[in-house]
Amino acid sequence: PHSKYKVYAFSPPPCLEPSVAKSLDSVVSIILGNDIVPRSSWYSLEKLREEIAQFQAKREQEIAALWEERTKSFRHSMNKFFATISPSEPPSAAEEAVATTTKSETIKSETLDA
Repeated sequence: PHSKYKVYAFSPPPCLEPSVAKSLDSVVSIILGNDIVPRSSWYSLEKLREEIAQFQAKREQEIAALWEERTKSFRHSMNKFFATISPSEPPSAAEEAVATTTKSETIKSETLDA
C-alpha cells in the first residue's frame, strides 16, 4: 500500500514478517552497524542458543580432559613419592626367610671370627 507519509525507523525491532515489511514502501529502516535489536529474531536467538550450548559442551570436554591429565600426573607423582619413603608391598615370606638366614649367617661368622 502506498501512503502519503514516509516513516524513518532507527534500529527498529523486527515485528513484521519479511514479506509484509518488503511490501511497505513508506517505511525506511535505518540500522546502525551490527545493532542487535533489529537483527534479533526467533531464528537468530535459537541459533545463538545452539552456539552457546555447543561452546559450553566443548569447554566442558576440555575441562574434563585437563582434569584427567592433571589428576593422572598428580597420582603418578604421589605414587613415586610414597615409593621412595616406604616399600610398595610388605616383604613376602620368602624374602623374610632370606633376610633372617643371611642375618643368622652373619652372626655365626662374627662369632667364629671372635
